[in-house]
Amino acid sequence: MHDTDRIDAKRIVPAAAATAGTDGVARDDRLATVAGITLILVVGWLIAAWVFDVSLHPVAAPSMSPAIVTGSLAVVQRVPAGDLEPGDVVFDPARDAPARVIGVMPSRDGGADVVVTLRGDGETDLPPHVLAIREMERIETTAPMLGWVALAVTTPIGGALGAMTVVTIVVVVVRRRRRHPPLGGARGTGGSSA
Repeated sequence: MHDTDRIDAKRIVPAAAATAGTDGVARDDRLATVAGITLILVVGWLIAAWVFDVSLHPVAAPSMSPAIVTGSLAVVQRVPAGDLEPGDVVFDPARDAPARVIGVMPSRDGGADVVVTLRGDGETDLPPHVLAIREMERIETTAPMLGWVALAVTTPIGGALGAMTVVTIVVVVVRRRRRHPPLGGARGTGGSSA
């Protein structure tokens, strides 16, 4: 039997011990990655909201159904009312619900206001809503079902649950990192040569 054919038990045990518990560390790395990506998305959204003057609105009313379903999250941009055209979908500030622009005309008094006539696609039995307004929030796009999440987080219980989730993830990741330091460097293989 040659020296290279022998199995050195001293080398095997430390290697097995070094890999013990890496599943927990890998899971924590995934949690940290998800938390990091979420943070980047939130900061990116805040910068975009500031630069492009956009905001998010959950759709809690069926006024634009079926085009925009209840529970959608709408990305809206504040625009001058004079830039609106029939067919645009906006957030009706009086009803706090989406509605379609069916008419736009200059104000009779010659002021900066524009008279906008609105009606939701799902409100054919209601009379149109007429507003004299300078600016409106035009809906640029929507994401179905994400509005329910936004509505849940805006409640006191939802906000508390969201905060507790973030704190729990941070605590788990920090504790795991203390218990399982990164592999390599400080840990050696501890074997003997030849």
